[in-house]
Amino acid sequence: MFNKLKTGLMLGLFTAAVSATAQAAPIQIGSFTSASGFYSYNNGSLTGTTPGAFDFSPEAEALLGAPAGTFLNATLTVNATATGSITSTPLPSPPFPAGTIFLQQEFAGYIEIRDSGGALLLRTDFSDSNLSGLQGGDTALLSGATQTGASISYSSAVLNTALLIDPQAFQFILTPTNPVLSVNGPNFTNFTAPDSANFSSDVTVAPEPGLLALFGLGLTAVGTMVRRRRA
Repeated sequence: MFNKLKTGLMLGLFTAAVSATAQAAPIQIGSFTSASGFYSYNNGSLTGTTPGAFDFSPEAEALLGAPAGTFLNATLTVNATATGSITSTPLPSPPFPAGTIFLQQEFAGYIEIRDSGGALLLRTDFSDSNLSGLQGGDTALLSGATQTGASISYSSAVLNTALLIDPQAFQFILTPTNPVLSVNGPNFTNFTAPDSANFSSDVTVAPEPGLLALFGLGLTAVGTMVRRRRA
């Protein structure tokens, strides 16, 4: 009975240690805010580069090795193209005001942020993402999330993007648009706007030192069991 209990305890330790080595946690990677300039939507193409401030989150600094501090002279470039026609969806009233129309168009492309020296701080390449907003409103949102079918990948010269795993997401907010959002054939009516942007992902988390010790204990216990059975 004691041997069975000991064996169960050893295997339990081993299982707990193995599972503890593979963890994931959602984090905010970083955010950007334009200081001046505008991005342009023109016949299904969204492009532009503006200067601004970029910050990696404390979690990205701690888990991905991102540099600390604010990059005040960073630039954000977006280059994205519509891969489908705009759709118009009436929203229910209530809770929305009567006649509210939700506009959406599928996009693919990239967003990249560089520091004043040209180093790549962060880039996201995406497809199956959407530019959306309310008809007559002055805010457009280019966004994607792997949970809803978007394809998103991150790259960087200053942090360990190999640790990033699904789900991943980004938001590129354009406000205020000029003019307000409307439909022109298969596209939005052309507009310009400044932006802010947010990037997020799950990240694989290294186990705590105590869990690594537990993992070692589990391996030692299993090894001892094997040697005793052979003896």
